[in-house]
Order: sequence, then C-alpha cells, then structure tokens
Amino acid sequence: MEKLSYLILRGMSSLIFIMAGLNHLIHGEQAAKKLEQAELGYLATWMAPVETLILLSGIGLILGGILFLIGFKTKISSLVLLLILIPITLTIQVSDAGTNGPLFKNIALMGVLIFFIMNGAVSYGLDQLIHNKTQMKNSLKRKDI
Repeated sequence: MEKLSYLILRGMSSLIFIMAGLNHLIHGEQAAKKLEQAELGYLATWMAPVETLILLSGIGLILGGILFLIGFKTKISSLVLLLILIPITLTIQVSDAGTNGPLFKNIALMGVLIFFIMNGAVSYGLDQLIHNKTQMKNSLKRKDI
C-alpha cells in the first residue's frame, strides 16, 4: 500500500504541472499579462521577453509533468519542475499577498518535488523498471561467467 501511495502522490502532483503548462500555452496572453503586472515580475523578465518565458515555462511544465507522471528520470524532471516553479512563485505568488492559497500550494508542491529529487520515483515508475531490467541483465551476465 505504501508503494501505491507514492504513485498516487506523483500522479496527482504531476497533473497540476501538466494542466498549468497547458494553461500557459492555451491562455498565454493572460499569463503574460499577469507576469507583466506582477510587482516582482521584473525578476523574470530581465532574462527574456514575457511571451518567450510563458512559452518555455509552459513546455517545461508539460514535458516535466509527463516525465514526472510516468516516473522517468524522476529526479531530473522533479528538479526541472522545481526550477520552473521557484521563479513563478517568487514573481507571481509572493507579490500577490491577497491570495495566499496559491502561494502555499506552490510551497507544498516544492516539498513534493524535493522529496522526489532526493528519492526518485520510489515505485511504479519507468526508472524502477529500467533499474530492475539492468540488474537482471547484470545478474545473468555474472552467471554466464
């Protein structure tokens, strides 16, 4: 049951990232406007034009979310998602003190991502499938010697 709980946590969390990424791509103008109007938006916009940031973060959220969902390269995909989530949280959520819910949702998601950065997919992921297959091949090679 414990192994299943890790899958549920990873699966439900990944849906937030995938949906946020789709939102960035489908409603990019709204996301761009929100970033431009954010009090701390300048922290992000010095790197690239707003539209580019929204597009890249949307693609990163979708791809990272899918990899996180299927448990492939989980530590790396979690790190990428965290690196996208931190500037979004700092520029959009922190400056909007009236909506603490989204801020603390992002903080909780950061905790989830840090857990998976440290532990990998834990169970029911492609990482484990690949690891188990490699171990089986290595043990068969040793028996042949």
